[in-house]
Amino acid sequence: MAVDEDAFVVPSSWYRSRVPRRGSPGVRPVGPAPTAAAGAAAVLAGSDRVLRETLGFPETDPEIAEAGFAYLDGRISPLGAAAVAVAAIRYTSYKDRDRLTVFADAWFAAPGPAFAAEAFAAMMSMSLEQVAAPAQGQPRQNAFHQPVRWYVPGAQANHWYTELILGGALRLRVLLAGLPEAEYAGVVAALEGARGAGLVRRVATSCLAPDRVDWVSDDCAAVGAAGAADLASTLMYAVSTPGHVESIHDLVQPWWVQYRKPVLPTVVEAMGPAAAGLVAEWLDYEHSRTDFRRRLTSALAVLPGDEAFRHLVERADDTLVRPAVLDAARRFPRRGLRLLAADGRRPVVELLRTHVSGFPELAAELAPTLPPDARARVEKILAEGEGVVDAPAASLPPVLADPPWLRRRSAVRPVVVEVPAPVEPTTVRWLPGERDKWLATDRFQSWRRLPWETQAEHVRAGTASWYDAQAFFLRAPEELARPLIGAWRVPNTWGAGDWTPRLAARFEVDALPVLLDLAQRKPVTCAAALLPFGSPEIVLLMADWFGRLKSVRATGHAYFVRHAGVSARTLVPAALAKPGTGRRQAEHALRALAAAGHGDGVRAAAAAHGGQAVAAIDTLLGTDPVDILPARVPVVPVWADPAALPRVRLRAGGVMPAAAAGHLLTMLAMSRLSEPYAGIEQVRAAAEPDDLAGFAWALFRLWQASGSPAKDGWVLDALGLLGDDETVRRFTPVIRAWPGEGGHSRAVAGLDVLAAIGTDVALIHLNGIAQKVKFRALRDRAAEKIDEVAEALGLTAEQLADRLVPDLGLDGSGGLTLDFGPRQFSVRFDELLKPYVVDGAGNRRKDLPKPAASDDADLAAAARQRFSALKKDVRAVAADQIHRLERAMVTRRRWSVREFRELFVAHPLLVHVVRRLVWLVHDGAGPDAGTVTGAIRVAEDRTFADVADEPVTLPDTATVSVAHPMLLGADLAAWADLFADYEILPPFPQLAREVHRLAPGDESGDLDRFAGRVVETVRLLQLERSGWERQHPQDAGWQGYWQLDLPDGTTATLGMDPGMIVGNVNFAPEQKITHVSLYPGADRLDPLVLSEIIRDLEAVTG
Repeated sequence: MAVDEDAFVVPSSWYRSRVPRRGSPGVRPVGPAPTAAAGAAAVLAGSDRVLRETLGFPETDPEIAEAGFAYLDGRISPLGAAAVAVAAIRYTSYKDRDRLTVFADAWFAAPGPAFAAEAFAAMMSMSLEQVAAPAQGQPRQNAFHQPVRWYVPGAQANHWYTELILGGALRLRVLLAGLPEAEYAGVVAALEGARGAGLVRRVATSCLAPDRVDWVSDDCAAVGAAGAADLASTLMYAVSTPGHVESIHDLVQPWWVQYRKPVLPTVVEAMGPAAAGLVAEWLDYEHSRTDFRRRLTSALAVLPGDEAFRHLVERADDTLVRPAVLDAARRFPRRGLRLLAADGRRPVVELLRTHVSGFPELAAELAPTLPPDARARVEKILAEGEGVVDAPAASLPPVLADPPWLRRRSAVRPVVVEVPAPVEPTTVRWLPGERDKWLATDRFQSWRRLPWETQAEHVRAGTASWYDAQAFFLRAPEELARPLIGAWRVPNTWGAGDWTPRLAARFEVDALPVLLDLAQRKPVTCAAALLPFGSPEIVLLMADWFGRLKSVRATGHAYFVRHAGVSARTLVPAALAKPGTGRRQAEHALRALAAAGHGDGVRAAAAAHGGQAVAAIDTLLGTDPVDILPARVPVVPVWADPAALPRVRLRAGGVMPAAAAGHLLTMLAMSRLSEPYAGIEQVRAAAEPDDLAGFAWALFRLWQASGSPAKDGWVLDALGLLGDDETVRRFTPVIRAWPGEGGHSRAVAGLDVLAAIGTDVALIHLNGIAQKVKFRALRDRAAEKIDEVAEALGLTAEQLADRLVPDLGLDGSGGLTLDFGPRQFSVRFDELLKPYVVDGAGNRRKDLPKPAASDDADLAAAARQRFSALKKDVRAVAADQIHRLERAMVTRRRWSVREFRELFVAHPLLVHVVRRLVWLVHDGAGPDAGTVTGAIRVAEDRTFADVADEPVTLPDTATVSVAHPMLLGADLAAWADLFADYEILPPFPQLAREVHRLAPGDESGDLDRFAGRVVETVRLLQLERSGWERQHPQDAGWQGYWQLDLPDGTTATLGMDPGMIVGNVNFAPEQKITHVSLYPGADRLDPLVLSEIIRDLEAVTG
């Protein structure tokens, strides 16, 4: 059945948000709340004195006062009821503002609807004001009266008092909209009689009875002529024609509409397609919030007619608008095809592609009727799908041919075996190097310099601040802190995830009480600190978090694998208990443990409890993973239409049918990176990898175009499950940008995606984020991910980074030949790894020339494309690699001779940098052992030479490091001359690098030479390149100092005034350096590191 694309259908989802009028769709009789009378009485109860005082103020209008007193004395009237209700505002706080709406229900019930309407019309004509009290003898400071007066337009425009009264009136309108016709006629008659009381009362009647279009027309014209913006705002609930809006248009500001959610659906429902221009105007308001703009685009999407659709298409460059374009196109498919096809802009063509994919038959039908350009666009998209043959069901993977969730499942009665929970002592198991690493995570800075014994007394007495107590347990001598750690609890969990690892490493089991307390309060950040400790209590906590918290799932899995024995012994009894949450979580964890290779251990734990337990656990573990489904199979959202996604080819031939693609979407919605649905593996084995990656990317783009709904965050997991290197290249810029758009949590999830893809390209980009991204929190999380990957490979993060440098397809000499046919060009690199080309005559060129007529056109095009891609790829890695080598020089990092040869000298890209540096040779194998035995450079033929240019052979037992000028001694000048003679330019300052030493008085740790210097704020940001980090944001994002944490435990801090604000570098254009301190002192610092700290500071403050 064809859709009537000119019919306006009000979405039922609007019924709760709009203010209805008689005749609105979905309007039904609504009775007053049963408790309304009691509620109204409660508002007035015990307030007789205050009400009479308010009505008795000399400034209260006499007519209002007389009616109000009469009402309090039992002689009721609409005017008196209104006077008392407005007086009651005097003791109503803003947070209780909604309680006065009870009068609408109470008066509607008795005396009746007409009384209620008259009363609210009067109420809307009054205001509770605040005036200075008249002097009586000695004047009182701040004395004032709050009388009830007739409302004067503009006097209290948009004050919350008037909003409160309006809220009650709109509730009354809901009740009036469903009245029988005869009864409603009486209401209108009562309101018509009130219209003689002035413009304010007339506006009130129009608001209550907007079906009287004649009243609304008269009142809009009068309000527009009077310039009464407050009355115009009230009339927005009553308008229904363009003429109404035109009269008051300039008086109603978009910001007012933005913060009154019922206005938009109320206006659009009343005006229909005629509202399109007004809604589009509000959409262009420059201060609109995202949620308001989404509501506006959604409103345009339901309006029939070309005008509304064109307003959306015109703004399709805005990603926030695109979901509404697709929504409108689905609602009005013919109009959508016609208007989308008419626009050749790239974003619109992509939207057209999605639409044509969803309505291919309609597109084929309408294409011949379109103008030539539009027709060509549609036919091109249709042609892309021609010749594609759906694969037969027999060639589909079983999970797609017969999805388990579509089969009828018979209920299986769970086997319950009463098994006692184990009682075992806590064990501690550290991974190699883990404890030392955790001990080194001392990022907590305390400014208190009290003796440790004094601080211990404060901790024991409970008088230490939470901040000082943390510093005490992290840094105080162990013999003082260990006896107190068991009784300590942390009142403030801020930043606990940063320092709990050190606490666990220092005190181990003694710290377990406080660690458990923190982990149960903040599992997302603190659960990882429990990883070394094996106990039944922690196993059950991990099982709970593993099943319930996505962000702790990886931690739980790592815990079960590390403590497989106690996990199995604890989880088996829980998995055999009565059905419930605990049992489900235990079953879930046991399956994960078995899948990780510990199935035999799980069965052995069950065997200790008898044959029935063994049989039950065997059944649990023996269930086909494809048949393990969530309790509720997710419903794929409407925007994830298989027809709008690229077709996926199967390795056996044909493409995945649309129905099967829908099943794949269901599987992805059931999957998480840490726990993919088992059927995904079948699909990956059967389908072309490139097509699956393209399918996932297109799905991600649709998710973005639909507003990135958080409830459909599984789309990110789909990228990790199906993505490839091209996915990584597309996705990494998105991850980098997200934190600046308020999407930190999405960016962190994006890091998981890169780690899950796990290719060298993915890890290179992940490491790039860890090394260089402006958002510290994201940088830290990326570093954690790199550490996890490196740990799994038995490497450090730096060693992993050495192995992730791409060769970019360069040949063994470190170059590349680009072929134009008759002409060839050689690619070379400068000291910054910027590529350039050399022609056959030896001339250096920045870029390839344009092909000549004699060149082979195809070869030249391919060569130009290859060089363009090379430049792009080099930009992505060059700066990071050069920076890594500079940091290696500063930190004295060393490599074995084998590593040096394989990872640097033999690397086709890095060799161009390696040749431009001086390297030190050490006679020890360890990173800190041995002495310097000489210095070398790497020659053009990749052999080694000394300062005299004599060949050098490196012993296999030696280590190599980037030479710092401080360590070259008397040979420094000779090396500088040699590099100058060979015209070797370094990638960063090395031989000419400034060397600094302590000034007299610096030994205490305070570098007073910097105090008082005034620096541009933006210059201080350069410190980030050297590893300095700003203070964790305080209230309002304020940061008052910079901090540099060094491997030996020394901390350098730079205080600044007035400080910086996160995300607002322009908060203060300049900063005054208040101090530079080295804790615990400068005398223990490596002179090289000290020189670099002073160099950093001189660079930004000098």
